[in-house]
Amino acid sequence: MNPAESLTRSIAKSSSSKELVVTLSDVGIDQFIDSGVLRDIPIVGSIVGLVKAGNEIQAFLFARKVLAFLAETEKVPLATRAEFVAKHCDTKANSEHVGEVLLSYLSNIDHVKQAQILGRIFARFMLGEISRGSYDWHSAVARSLNPYLIAQIEMYYGSANGYRVDAPAVMQLANLFLLEVDYAQADPRMKYSNIPLRRSPRGTNFGSHFFDHYLKGLE
Repeated sequence: MNPAESLTRSIAKSSSSKELVVTLSDVGIDQFIDSGVLRDIPIVGSIVGLVKAGNEIQAFLFARKVLAFLAETEKVPLATRAEFVAKHCDTKANSEHVGEVLLSYLSNIDHVKQAQILGRIFARFMLGEISRGSYDWHSAVARSLNPYLIAQIEMYYGSANGYRVDAPAVMQLANLFLLEVDYAQADPRMKYSNIPLRRSPRGTNFGSHFFDHYLKGLE
């Protein structure tokens, strides 16, 4: 079974991934694998392969991201997950395609929080709460974030009075439609009056939606 197919099978049957994330943080990757606690998660074969190749750090980071992702998908009832996988991964080719996309996402993100966000997005997709187009869009936004930007979003939308977003983050978040920025013409009597003045950023419906569904309560 290749890694892409094993990931889709893991989505369909995994359990207790949240507890495994904690366990992995407390012990070395070798001990974690030798303990056998991962035997019921098919994707573990890829992690073992990294360890055998001598890439223990990469294996540790990849394992944390995969388990964080699975912990969020496990909030979807097992029967619903199995039905989704049966429908969208009905052939080896389809299973590999779904798994390859997810593997690409998980391999190329830098932080566990991004994996959690991607897991929440995929969970909503499995539940039919968002369309395929929204799934692709939301996933693209999640992959563009980093811990700094995530913290800025959490402080802005999680604050009753609206946290003042750092200037370096404003345009990055506006480009993802997570904030909105207006410009006003400067007073013509001012020096450099030909340069528009940027007003304080405002929240967007999408930004609020993204925070409520994907960022709120992240650990």
